[in-house]
Amino acid sequence: MYFYLSRVTFLNEISGCTLQLNNKQTSVQSKQTKQICVCGRRSKQRRNKSVNGESKEAEESSLRSSMENTVTEPIKIDSPSPLSSSSDPSDPSPVTHPVAERDAVLSACFNTSLALTVMGAGGRLFSSAAFSSGWLGGIVPDLSLALPLGSSEPATLLLHIAEGMVVAGAVTAARLALLQAWPDFRKATDGSNRTVLSTLKGSDLLQISALPAVSEELLFRGLLLPIVGTDWKGIVIAGVVFGGLHIPGGRNPAFAIWASAVGCAYGVIAVQSNDLITPMIAHAFANYFSARYWQSKNLSTTNLK
Repeated sequence: MYFYLSRVTFLNEISGCTLQLNNKQTSVQSKQTKQICVCGRRSKQRRNKSVNGESKEAEESSLRSSMENTVTEPIKIDSPSPLSSSSDPSDPSPVTHPVAERDAVLSACFNTSLALTVMGAGGRLFSSAAFSSGWLGGIVPDLSLALPLGSSEPATLLLHIAEGMVVAGAVTAARLALLQAWPDFRKATDGSNRTVLSTLKGSDLLQISALPAVSEELLFRGLLLPIVGTDWKGIVIAGVVFGGLHIPGGRNPAFAIWASAVGCAYGVIAVQSNDLITPMIAHAFANYFSARYWQSKNLSTTNLK
């Protein structure tokens, strides 16, 4: 989930750095102006208290000394406290995770999913055309035959959809157990969820759950898995690549290990069911269940409508 998180985080880091720089510059200018004014008031008080016989040169010397001592004092800039991914003191050191705007999240989700769909579906269509026409001496296999999109039998299709939902429930249960037992995984999960889910409405979850599920399964189980082989080695390779590409966006190796394991699970059900509908359903519902659960625990009820 959140394969597009690195794009969202990059955009927020740019805007966040610019805003922080402007705030610091404004703070420095304000404090310098305030200190100069204080310096002027102090100097005026000294002049009023001076005796009648004191020379003008002594007053000016005192004024210059006062200004130098005041202006050269170090100026302290209070940095804004970062948004930490966890408040649990037993967790590893917190990591700053910016909260993305709703439009930025939805746009990044759509654009990234579109790109992955073009790569996955395009590769499968090319392999079918190359196989049927005998291009390159017939060495290109038809990947759509190795793992079809779905069954044409309604009963089989409904069965595979049900299987996908059962797998989604198992993935969600495993995720919740790991969140309690693994601090590194909890920190990475909470951080990415804060970035992506904090500004989304409940209806937005359908888009960010379904689009990545369909596009990622087309690419990793629909294209990569048949290329490396639909055996246990191919399942592991496709799963590890899938998990490794989930590290960017402020997440850590613990999240990549989890994503790799889930990717392998999706590969197993793809090979077992001999289609892509089953892992797509499992992936989409697992995304939705986990996102809905996080919002229910961390956001007010108004955000969930």
